[in-house]
Amino acid sequence: MSYLFNEVKPFANNTAVGKCKGVLLTNTTGSAVLADLWTYGDLGTTAATRVSIPANATEIFHIRVWGISYGAGVTGAVLA
Repeated sequence: MSYLFNEVKPFANNTAVGKCKGVLLTNTTGSAVLADLWTYGDLGTTAATRVSIPANATEIFHIRVWGISYGAGVTGAVLA
């Protein structure tokens, strides 16, 4: 059987994460927080997509990213 994700790799803030199939983000605060998912643009440049993570919630984003930046209260991993 083939699984969508085979690995979970923790990441550091504002760091390139390499190839992945998705992103798992957990908000440990009592209010919604924002994170930027950096992807490659059409011309090889990077562009950010801002996502909101609800209070005390975990979200999985099925997106291949270059890097991630976020504020306090966010933990997570890339899924490969």
